[in-house]
Amino acid sequence: MTAEAISIRSGERPLDSGASPDQTALARDVAPDGSRGRPERAQRVVVRLPAVAHHDPERAHGASRGIEGRGQWSPGFPLGAPPPLVSVIIPTYNHGRYLRQTVDSVLGQSYAHRDVIVVDDGSTDATDHILRSYGEQIRWIRQERQGVSAARNRGAREGRGELLAFLDADDWWLPRKLERQVARWLREPELGLVHCGESVIDEAGTLQQRRVEGLEGWVAEDLLRYERIVVIAPGSTVLLPRAAFEAIGGFDTQLSTFADWDFCYRIAVRYRIGCVPEALVTVRSHTSSMQRNVRAIEHDMLLAYHKAFRDGGPALRRLRRRCYGHLHMVLAGSFFTTGWRAQGFRHLLKGLWLTPQQSTRVLGYPLRWWSRRRASGMRCLESKGP
Repeated sequence: MTAEAISIRSGERPLDSGASPDQTALARDVAPDGSRGRPERAQRVVVRLPAVAHHDPERAHGASRGIEGRGQWSPGFPLGAPPPLVSVIIPTYNHGRYLRQTVDSVLGQSYAHRDVIVVDDGSTDATDHILRSYGEQIRWIRQERQGVSAARNRGAREGRGELLAFLDADDWWLPRKLERQVARWLREPELGLVHCGESVIDEAGTLQQRRVEGLEGWVAEDLLRYERIVVIAPGSTVLLPRAAFEAIGGFDTQLSTFADWDFCYRIAVRYRIGCVPEALVTVRSHTSSMQRNVRAIEHDMLLAYHKAFRDGGPALRRLRRRCYGHLHMVLAGSFFTTGWRAQGFRHLLKGLWLTPQQSTRVLGYPLRWWSRRRASGMRCLESKGP
Protein backbone atom coordinates (compact mmCIF):
# COMPACT_ATOMS: atom_id res chain seq x y z
CA MET A 1 0.00 0.00 0.00
CA THR A 2 1.30 3.44 -0.89
CA ALA A 3 -0.95 5.50 1.35
CA GLU A 4 0.19 6.38 4.83
CA ALA A 5 -1.29 4.23 7.58
CA ILE A 6 -2.61 7.25 9.39
CA SER A 7 -3.18 10.52 7.56
CA ILE A 8 -2.85 13.52 9.89
CA ARG A 9 -4.67 16.57 8.65
CA SER A 10 -2.81 19.87 8.55
CA GLY A 11 -3.10 22.16 11.53
CA GLU A 12 -3.23 19.41 14.19
CA ARG A 13 -0.82 19.67 17.08
CA PRO A 14 -0.37 17.85 20.38
CA LEU A 15 -2.36 19.32 23.21
CA ASP A 16 0.61 19.24 25.52
CA SER A 17 3.97 18.89 23.84
CA GLY A 18 5.62 18.29 27.19
CA ALA A 19 3.63 15.17 27.98
CA SER A 20 5.54 11.97 28.49
CA PRO A 21 4.78 8.98 26.20
CA ASP A 22 2.83 7.36 29.02
CA GLN A 23 0.55 10.31 29.63
CA THR A 24 -2.40 11.73 27.76
CA ALA A 25 -3.65 15.28 27.90
CA LEU A 26 -7.28 16.22 27.40
CA ALA A 27 -8.49 19.70 26.64
CA ARG A 28 -11.70 21.54 26.06
CA ASP A 29 -12.52 25.05 24.95
CA VAL A 30 -14.57 26.52 27.76
CA ALA A 31 -15.78 30.04 28.37
CA PRO A 32 -14.84 31.78 31.62
CA ASP A 33 -18.28 30.98 33.02
CA GLY A 34 -17.74 27.24 32.52
CA SER A 35 -19.86 26.77 29.38
CA ARG A 36 -18.48 26.04 25.94
CA GLY A 37 -17.62 29.43 24.54
CA ARG A 38 -16.87 30.88 21.15
CA PRO A 39 -13.23 30.24 20.18
CA GLU A 40 -12.18 33.87 20.51
CA ARG A 41 -13.48 34.06 24.08
CA ALA A 42 -12.57 30.56 25.20
CA GLN A 43 -9.66 29.56 27.32
CA ARG A 44 -7.79 26.30 26.78
CA VAL A 45 -8.17 24.00 29.79
CA VAL A 46 -5.71 21.14 29.83
CA VAL A 47 -6.31 18.19 32.12
CA ARG A 48 -3.46 15.81 32.78
CA LEU A 49 -4.51 12.19 32.94
CA PRO A 50 -2.65 9.76 35.17
CA ALA A 51 0.31 7.94 33.67
CA VAL A 52 -0.61 4.52 32.34
CA ALA A 53 1.77 1.65 31.98
CA HIS A 54 2.08 -0.04 28.62
CA HIS A 55 0.20 -3.30 28.65
CA ASP A 56 0.63 -6.55 26.79
CA PRO A 57 -2.54 -7.33 24.78
CA GLU A 58 -1.87 -11.04 25.20
CA ARG A 59 -1.91 -10.66 28.96
CA ALA A 60 -4.43 -7.88 29.36
CA HIS A 61 -7.52 -9.71 28.13
CA GLY A 62 -7.15 -12.09 31.06
CA ALA A 63 -9.58 -14.82 32.01
CA SER A 64 -13.29 -14.26 31.64
CA ARG A 65 -13.55 -12.75 35.13
CA GLY A 66 -9.89 -11.81 35.52
CA ILE A 67 -9.68 -8.62 33.45
CA GLU A 68 -6.70 -6.50 34.46
CA GLY A 69 -6.98 -2.79 35.04
CA ARG A 70 -10.46 -2.70 36.55
CA GLY A 71 -10.03 0.85 37.84
CA GLN A 72 -13.09 3.10 38.06
CA TRP A 73 -11.38 6.21 36.68
CA SER A 74 -13.09 8.52 34.20
CA PRO A 75 -11.67 11.71 32.70
CA GLY A 76 -12.81 14.62 34.88
CA PHE A 77 -13.05 18.26 33.95
CA PRO A 78 -12.90 21.47 35.94
CA LEU A 79 -15.80 23.85 36.36
CA GLY A 80 -18.25 21.00 36.83
CA ALA A 81 -18.15 19.67 33.23
CA PRO A 82 -19.08 15.94 33.45
CA PRO A 83 -17.43 13.28 31.27
CA PRO A 84 -19.67 12.08 28.44
CA LEU A 85 -21.75 8.98 29.10
CA VAL A 86 -20.95 6.11 26.72
CA SER A 87 -23.67 3.59 25.89
CA VAL A 88 -22.04 0.27 24.98
CA ILE A 89 -24.25 -1.90 22.75
CA ILE A 90 -23.57 -5.65 22.45
CA PRO A 91 -25.81 -7.52 19.96
CA THR A 92 -25.75 -11.29 20.41
CA TYR A 93 -27.22 -14.37 18.81
CA ASN A 94 -26.22 -17.79 20.19
CA HIS A 95 -22.78 -16.58 21.33
CA GLY A 96 -23.21 -17.69 24.93
CA ARG A 97 -19.83 -19.44 24.97
CA TYR A 98 -18.07 -16.12 24.37
CA LEU A 99 -20.47 -13.68 25.99
CA ARG A 100 -19.11 -13.62 29.54
CA GLN A 101 -15.63 -12.62 28.42
CA THR A 102 -17.12 -9.94 26.18
CA VAL A 103 -19.30 -8.39 28.90
CA ASP A 104 -16.53 -8.60 31.50
CA SER A 105 -14.20 -6.68 29.20
CA VAL A 106 -16.70 -3.80 29.14
CA LEU A 107 -17.29 -3.84 32.89
CA GLY A 108 -13.51 -3.84 33.34
CA GLN A 109 -12.99 -0.61 31.40
CA SER A 110 -10.96 2.12 33.08
CA TYR A 111 -13.53 4.62 31.77
CA ALA A 112 -16.38 4.19 34.24
CA HIS A 113 -19.00 6.64 32.90
CA ARG A 114 -20.90 4.12 30.77
CA ASP A 115 -24.02 2.01 30.55
CA VAL A 116 -24.07 -1.46 29.00
CA ILE A 117 -26.94 -2.72 26.85
CA VAL A 118 -26.96 -6.33 25.59
CA VAL A 119 -29.55 -7.07 22.90
CA ASP A 120 -30.33 -10.79 22.66
CA ASP A 121 -31.55 -11.28 19.10
CA GLY A 122 -33.56 -14.47 19.74
CA SER A 123 -30.79 -16.75 21.07
CA THR A 124 -31.61 -20.39 21.82
CA ASP A 125 -28.48 -21.23 23.84
CA ALA A 126 -27.55 -20.33 27.44
CA THR A 127 -27.40 -16.58 26.72
CA ASP A 128 -30.30 -15.70 29.05
CA HIS A 129 -28.75 -17.59 31.98
CA ILE A 130 -25.42 -15.80 31.49
CA LEU A 131 -26.99 -12.35 31.24
CA ARG A 132 -29.17 -12.84 34.33
CA SER A 133 -26.04 -13.44 36.39
CA TYR A 134 -24.97 -9.80 35.92
CA GLY A 135 -27.99 -8.37 37.69
CA GLU A 136 -28.12 -4.58 37.50
CA GLN A 137 -24.61 -4.22 36.06
CA ILE A 138 -26.07 -4.38 32.56
CA ARG A 139 -29.38 -3.85 30.81
CA TRP A 140 -30.62 -6.86 28.92
CA ILE A 141 -33.14 -6.68 26.08
CA ARG A 142 -34.56 -9.73 24.34
CA GLN A 143 -36.25 -9.55 20.94
CA GLU A 144 -37.35 -11.94 18.24
CA ARG A 145 -34.72 -12.71 15.63
CA GLN A 146 -34.33 -9.60 13.45
CA GLY A 147 -30.64 -9.53 12.56
CA VAL A 148 -27.57 -7.74 13.85
CA SER A 149 -28.43 -4.35 12.34
CA ALA A 150 -31.85 -4.24 14.02
CA ALA A 151 -30.28 -5.37 17.31
CA ARG A 152 -27.70 -2.57 17.19
CA ASN A 153 -30.37 0.00 16.39
CA ARG A 154 -32.49 -1.25 19.29
CA GLY A 155 -29.56 -0.96 21.68
CA ALA A 156 -28.82 2.57 20.51
CA ARG A 157 -32.43 3.62 21.10
CA GLU A 158 -32.37 2.16 24.62
CA GLY A 159 -29.01 3.70 25.54
CA ARG A 160 -28.78 7.01 27.38
CA GLY A 161 -25.28 8.03 26.34
CA GLU A 162 -24.08 11.03 24.40
CA LEU A 163 -21.62 8.59 22.81
CA LEU A 164 -22.28 5.10 21.45
CA ALA A 165 -19.85 2.18 21.20
CA PHE A 166 -20.55 -1.20 19.60
CA LEU A 167 -19.02 -4.57 20.44
CA ASP A 168 -19.73 -7.93 18.78
CA ALA A 169 -20.55 -10.67 21.27
CA ASP A 170 -17.55 -12.86 20.37
CA ASP A 171 -14.92 -10.11 20.67
CA TRP A 172 -13.54 -8.24 23.69
CA TRP A 173 -11.89 -4.96 24.63
CA LEU A 174 -8.64 -4.18 26.39
CA PRO A 175 -9.17 -2.22 29.63
CA ARG A 176 -8.36 1.26 28.30
CA LYS A 177 -10.21 1.06 25.00
CA LEU A 178 -12.95 3.53 25.89
CA GLU A 179 -10.56 5.80 27.79
CA ARG A 180 -8.32 6.21 24.74
CA GLN A 181 -11.20 6.78 22.33
CA VAL A 182 -13.13 9.23 24.48
CA ALA A 183 -9.93 11.24 24.91
CA ARG A 184 -9.49 11.31 21.13
CA TRP A 185 -13.08 12.46 20.56
CA LEU A 186 -12.88 15.16 23.22
CA ARG A 187 -9.92 16.69 21.42
CA GLU A 188 -12.06 16.97 18.26
CA PRO A 189 -15.76 16.62 19.11
CA GLU A 190 -16.70 17.37 15.50
CA LEU A 191 -15.48 13.87 14.55
CA GLY A 192 -18.29 11.58 13.43
CA LEU A 193 -16.57 8.35 14.47
CA VAL A 194 -13.40 7.15 16.23
CA HIS A 195 -12.02 3.67 15.60
CA CYS A 196 -8.93 1.83 16.84
CA GLY A 197 -6.65 -1.11 16.08
CA GLU A 198 -7.34 -4.79 16.59
CA SER A 199 -5.64 -8.08 17.40
CA VAL A 200 -7.05 -10.96 15.34
CA ILE A 201 -7.16 -14.48 16.77
CA ASP A 202 -8.36 -17.72 15.23
CA GLU A 203 -10.94 -20.10 16.68
CA ALA A 204 -8.26 -21.75 18.83
CA GLY A 205 -7.27 -18.38 20.32
CA THR A 206 -3.94 -18.14 18.46
CA LEU A 207 -2.87 -14.62 17.50
CA GLN A 208 -2.94 -14.22 13.71
CA GLN A 209 -2.11 -10.56 13.24
CA ARG A 210 -2.45 -7.05 14.64
CA ARG A 211 -3.83 -4.17 12.61
CA VAL A 212 -3.38 -0.54 13.58
CA GLU A 213 -3.12 0.98 10.10
CA GLY A 214 -6.59 2.55 9.87
CA LEU A 215 -7.17 5.95 8.29
CA GLU A 216 -8.56 9.18 9.63
CA GLY A 217 -9.83 12.41 8.08
CA TRP A 218 -12.22 12.51 5.12
CA VAL A 219 -12.17 8.84 4.12
CA ALA A 220 -15.39 8.24 2.15
CA GLU A 221 -13.57 7.79 -1.16
CA ASP A 222 -11.05 5.44 0.47
CA LEU A 223 -13.93 3.29 1.67
CA LEU A 224 -15.45 3.19 -1.82
CA ARG A 225 -12.17 2.17 -3.44
CA TYR A 226 -11.96 -0.78 -1.01
CA GLU A 227 -8.24 -1.12 -1.71
CA ARG A 228 -7.00 -1.07 1.87
CA ILE A 229 -8.23 -1.10 5.45
CA VAL A 230 -9.88 2.22 6.28
CA VAL A 231 -11.99 1.66 9.41
CA ILE A 232 -10.64 -1.32 11.34
CA ALA A 233 -13.17 -3.98 12.47
CA PRO A 234 -16.04 -1.48 12.84
CA GLY A 235 -18.38 -3.97 14.51
CA SER A 236 -16.23 -3.82 17.66
CA THR A 237 -13.92 -0.79 17.45
CA VAL A 238 -16.10 2.24 16.73
CA LEU A 239 -17.17 4.97 19.13
CA LEU A 240 -19.33 7.80 17.80
CA PRO A 241 -21.61 10.62 18.91
CA ARG A 242 -25.29 9.75 19.14
CA ALA A 243 -25.99 12.80 16.96
CA ALA A 244 -24.02 11.26 14.08
CA PHE A 245 -25.76 7.91 14.51
CA GLU A 246 -29.17 9.56 14.36
CA ALA A 247 -28.20 11.81 11.45
CA ILE A 248 -27.68 8.80 9.16
CA GLY A 249 -30.56 6.74 10.56
CA GLY A 250 -28.47 4.01 12.20
CA PHE A 251 -27.66 0.66 10.61
CA ASP A 252 -29.44 -0.47 7.43
CA THR A 253 -31.56 -3.48 8.41
CA GLN A 254 -31.46 -4.77 4.82
CA LEU A 255 -27.80 -5.61 5.36
CA SER A 256 -26.00 -8.04 7.65
CA THR A 257 -22.47 -9.07 6.66
CA PHE A 258 -21.63 -5.69 5.05
CA ALA A 259 -23.73 -3.47 7.32
CA ASP A 260 -20.60 -2.19 9.11
CA TRP A 261 -19.04 -0.88 5.88
CA ASP A 262 -22.30 0.75 4.80
CA PHE A 263 -22.68 2.40 8.21
CA CYS A 264 -19.11 3.76 8.21
CA TYR A 265 -19.42 5.01 4.64
CA ARG A 266 -22.56 7.01 5.40
CA ILE A 267 -20.85 8.50 8.47
CA ALA A 268 -17.71 9.31 6.44
CA VAL A 269 -19.72 11.19 3.79
CA ARG A 270 -20.87 13.66 6.48
CA TYR A 271 -18.06 13.71 9.05
CA ARG A 272 -14.32 13.38 9.50
CA ILE A 273 -13.15 10.10 11.05
CA GLY A 274 -10.62 9.73 13.88
CA CYS A 275 -8.36 6.81 14.73
CA VAL A 276 -6.49 5.61 17.83
CA PRO A 277 -3.63 3.54 16.33
CA GLU A 278 -3.45 0.98 19.15
CA ALA A 279 -4.71 -2.61 19.17
CA LEU A 280 -7.38 -2.14 21.84
CA VAL A 281 -9.83 -4.81 20.62
CA THR A 282 -9.41 -8.57 20.20
CA VAL A 283 -11.45 -9.97 17.30
CA ARG A 284 -12.18 -13.64 16.66
CA SER A 285 -11.93 -14.82 13.06
CA HIS A 286 -14.39 -17.61 12.28
CA THR A 287 -13.13 -19.02 8.99
CA SER A 288 -15.57 -21.93 9.12
CA SER A 289 -18.51 -19.59 8.56
CA MET A 290 -17.16 -18.03 5.36
CA GLN A 291 -18.68 -20.58 2.97
CA ARG A 292 -22.09 -20.19 4.60
CA ASN A 293 -21.89 -16.40 4.39
CA VAL A 294 -20.27 -15.76 1.02
CA ARG A 295 -23.60 -15.41 -0.78
CA ALA A 296 -24.79 -12.94 1.85
CA ILE A 297 -21.51 -11.03 1.48
CA GLU A 298 -22.05 -10.79 -2.28
CA HIS A 299 -25.63 -9.54 -1.83
CA ASP A 300 -24.69 -6.99 0.82
CA MET A 301 -21.64 -5.59 -0.96
CA LEU A 302 -23.49 -5.07 -4.24
CA LEU A 303 -26.48 -3.48 -2.50
CA ALA A 304 -24.29 -1.16 -0.39
CA TYR A 305 -22.36 0.01 -3.47
CA HIS A 306 -25.59 0.55 -5.38
CA LYS A 307 -26.83 2.79 -2.56
CA ALA A 308 -23.55 4.70 -2.36
CA PHE A 309 -23.41 5.56 -6.07
CA ARG A 310 -27.15 6.16 -6.33
CA ASP A 311 -27.07 8.72 -3.52
CA GLY A 312 -23.64 10.19 -4.26
CA GLY A 313 -24.52 12.25 -7.33
CA PRO A 314 -22.36 13.11 -10.35
CA ALA A 315 -19.22 13.72 -8.28
CA LEU A 316 -18.77 9.96 -7.74
CA ARG A 317 -19.12 8.93 -11.39
CA ARG A 318 -15.38 9.29 -11.97
CA LEU A 319 -14.80 6.59 -9.32
CA ARG A 320 -17.50 4.16 -10.35
CA ARG A 321 -15.55 1.96 -12.78
CA ARG A 322 -12.49 1.66 -10.55
CA CYS A 323 -14.52 0.97 -7.40
CA TYR A 324 -16.73 -1.66 -8.98
CA GLY A 325 -13.73 -3.29 -10.63
CA HIS A 326 -11.99 -3.74 -7.30
CA LEU A 327 -15.23 -4.85 -5.63
CA HIS A 328 -15.63 -7.68 -8.15
CA MET A 329 -12.02 -8.73 -7.59
CA VAL A 330 -12.65 -8.94 -3.85
CA LEU A 331 -15.77 -11.03 -4.44
CA ALA A 332 -13.84 -13.27 -6.86
CA GLY A 333 -11.28 -13.96 -4.13
CA SER A 334 -14.02 -14.73 -1.60
CA PHE A 335 -15.69 -17.25 -3.89
CA PHE A 336 -12.40 -18.91 -4.92
CA THR A 337 -11.39 -19.22 -1.25
CA THR A 338 -14.58 -21.11 -0.42
CA GLY A 339 -14.49 -23.36 -3.51
CA TRP A 340 -17.21 -21.62 -5.57
CA ARG A 341 -15.11 -21.48 -8.74
CA ALA A 342 -17.86 -20.63 -11.25
CA GLN A 343 -18.99 -17.61 -9.23
CA GLY A 344 -15.36 -16.68 -8.66
CA PHE A 345 -14.57 -16.63 -12.39
CA ARG A 346 -17.70 -14.58 -13.08
CA HIS A 347 -16.59 -11.83 -10.69
CA LEU A 348 -12.98 -12.11 -11.89
CA LEU A 349 -13.97 -11.44 -15.51
CA LYS A 350 -16.15 -8.48 -14.47
CA GLY A 351 -13.30 -7.06 -12.41
CA LEU A 352 -10.78 -7.37 -15.27
CA TRP A 353 -13.21 -5.84 -17.77
CA LEU A 354 -13.76 -2.81 -15.53
CA THR A 355 -10.13 -2.46 -14.42
CA PRO A 356 -7.78 -4.29 -16.84
CA GLN A 357 -4.78 -2.86 -14.99
CA GLN A 358 -5.46 -5.45 -12.27
CA SER A 359 -4.34 -8.27 -14.58
CA THR A 360 -0.83 -8.11 -13.10
CA ARG A 361 -2.32 -8.58 -9.64
CA VAL A 362 -4.19 -11.67 -10.85
CA LEU A 363 -1.02 -13.15 -12.38
CA GLY A 364 0.76 -12.68 -9.05
CA TYR A 365 -1.91 -14.56 -7.08
CA PRO A 366 -0.17 -18.01 -7.11
CA LEU A 367 2.97 -16.49 -5.57
CA ARG A 368 0.99 -14.65 -2.88
CA TRP A 369 -0.96 -17.84 -2.10
CA TRP A 370 2.24 -19.84 -1.72
CA SER A 371 3.78 -17.14 0.50
CA ARG A 372 0.74 -17.13 2.81
CA ARG A 373 0.76 -20.92 3.06
CA ARG A 374 4.46 -20.91 3.88
CA ALA A 375 4.02 -18.18 6.53
CA SER A 376 1.10 -20.10 8.08
CA GLY A 377 3.21 -23.27 8.23
CA MET A 378 6.05 -21.42 9.94
CA ARG A 379 3.66 -20.03 12.57
CA CYS A 380 2.40 -23.55 13.30
CA LEU A 381 5.95 -24.84 13.75
CA GLU A 382 6.85 -21.95 16.06
CA SER A 383 3.75 -22.51 18.20
CA LYS A 384 4.64 -26.18 18.68
CA GLY A 385 8.14 -25.27 19.85
CA PRO A 386 11.23 -27.57 19.89
